[in-house]
Amino acid sequence: MKTLHSVPDNLSLMEYLNSTYDLQLSHIRLYRDMIGAVYFLREKDRRYAFKLYRAFDVQAAIQSTEIMSYLKQNGFPVPEIIRTRQNQLYSSFEMAEGTRIGVLFEYVDGKQADLQKDACAIGELTGRMHRLMEYPGELCTLEKDFYIDRFIGHMRDLDWDASKIDEMEAYGHELWSNVMNLPKGFTHGDLHTGNLLKQASGEIVVVDFDISSLSYPIFDIATICNGTNFVKADIKDLEKTHANFQRFYSTYSQERLLSQAEMAAIFDSIIIHHYELLGTIPIYRVPVEGDEWINDKFFNLHYTWVMEMREAQEKLRQSLVW
Repeated sequence: MKTLHSVPDNLSLMEYLNSTYDLQLSHIRLYRDMIGAVYFLREKDRRYAFKLYRAFDVQAAIQSTEIMSYLKQNGFPVPEIIRTRQNQLYSSFEMAEGTRIGVLFEYVDGKQADLQKDACAIGELTGRMHRLMEYPGELCTLEKDFYIDRFIGHMRDLDWDASKIDEMEAYGHELWSNVMNLPKGFTHGDLHTGNLLKQASGEIVVVDFDISSLSYPIFDIATICNGTNFVKADIKDLEKTHANFQRFYSTYSQERLLSQAEMAAIFDSIIIHHYELLGTIPIYRVPVEGDEWINDKFFNLHYTWVMEMREAQEKLRQSLVW
């Protein structure tokens, strides 16, 4: 029987880390286990975070370390990666499901940034990141099959309402047609405030580059400015998103300018991100929790969200000035 996901015992993992890194850890705690397993570690008065990636995320894990190392060298605020005794950015070891990559970071002592209070700082930071990432390395490319088609595939595999799936697929194609000719560039891929840690000094540190890619930078901007609720559509939330963007762009534009077409695609990009999340979440959640939660209620909830958001953005499209 194939193992989809296994969890190392804490003592064995701590022994592994002490032998792989120049450390003498005395404490280890599993913080969460979703996209990857995140552990908090302690060595005397120093704290660390260790991320253990899933076996199918080896290339994404390696790419994330290269991106963060490049940004750090260019003075951009990302966590410090602790190198192994062999001076490698990551470690690897075999588990029941295959090879897994681990990355050790200095612990970032900060709290989640607040978009309402920090919109201008976040705008400048995001613009600087996008500008800096005229990246000399090769980035993976993510296209419609990642952002749209995976969710549609999940729905078809589960044999849900074919007419609704067809409607979702057709609208997904329409959304992609609206963005596919926009400027491409470095995209963080998950730029929400939970991945922006504000330190006591006021500096905001960007974390979690696991799905960074050569894609559409407007996706990052739509994600950080997104004021919508994940399960309940409301036109007022799109108006809030527009207001968030106005504050954000006042400083982003000092680093990098957007075209009018990019700005007009922000609402489309938010809905695309919804498709993408619905395609991603089952991949990581099912091996841990099973698939009972992916039921008719789940599908109908998100079908309704997409269709109501489609109607809401069409009402606003002509009245808002970007």
